[in-house]
Amino acid sequence: MDMTSSAQASVRIKGSMTSVACIQLTGIDEHQLYLLQDKLDDFIDNAPALIRGMPVILEMSNCYLDSRVFAGIVSLVRRVGANPFAVRGCPEYQDLYEAQGVSYLGDQLDTQRRATPVKSEPSVSQAPVIIETPIANEALIITTPVRSGQQIYARQRDLIIVSNVSNGAEVMSDGSIHVYGALRGRAMAGVTGNENARIFCSSMDAELLLIDGDYLIRDSIPEHVLHKPCQTFKHDQKMIIDLL
Repeated sequence: MDMTSSAQASVRIKGSMTSVACIQLTGIDEHQLYLLQDKLDDFIDNAPALIRGMPVILEMSNCYLDSRVFAGIVSLVRRVGANPFAVRGCPEYQDLYEAQGVSYLGDQLDTQRRATPVKSEPSVSQAPVIIETPIANEALIITTPVRSGQQIYARQRDLIIVSNVSNGAEVMSDGSIHVYGALRGRAMAGVTGNENARIFCSSMDAELLLIDGDYLIRDSIPEHVLHKPCQTFKHDQKMIIDLL
C-alpha cells in the first residue's frame, strides 16, 4: 500500500439536519480507499443503526478517480447499508458517477467553477439526460413529460415543468421546482445550498422530496396532500407540505 500522499487525504462523515448524510472525500485516489473503509468501519462500530439505509451525498474535492476507484467508493458505502445517491464536486468525473447510477448535483465546493456549466454527454441513448442551463436567473422550462430514467438539472435557476414527472425520473434545481402536472418521481430543490427553495406541484405523489439536504420519502408524505396541489418548503429546519 502506497502511503506517500495519505497525509493530504482525508475522509469525514457528517449528518445533515435530517437523515441525509454527507461523506466528504478530499484527495482520495486508489491508494487512499483504505481511509474510507476505516472511517466507515469506525462509524458502524459506534453507531451501527444510524447510517444503514441512509441516503448519502458524496462530496468530492481534489480526488483522482477512474472507473475502478469510484466503483470502489460506491461499493464501500453500499457495503455498510447506506445509499450513495448523489455527488457534489469534481465535475470532470461526471461520466464515472453516471456509470454507477449516482446523480451529479453540481460543483458546489467551488463557486467560481460552478458559474461555468460542465457539459455532460450520455454514453448511450437510455442514459439519464442532463440539461445544462448556461444563462443564470432565467427559469428552465420543460414542456414535455419527464420519463422514468431521465434526469433534468436546472443549474443556478428555477425549473418549470409543464407536464408530468414519472416514477423513476429525477428533477433537480439550484432554485425552486414548479411542476404543472403530477409529480411522481424525485424532486430535489436548492441542491447547492438554497434553503429557501420550494417545490410546487399540481398533484403530489413524489418518491422523494429534497430541499437543501433535507428530505421526505414517499412513506413520509401526509396522506391528506397526496394527489393534490401543494408546495413543499423548509421552516425551522423542518420539511413542510402545504396545500395550495
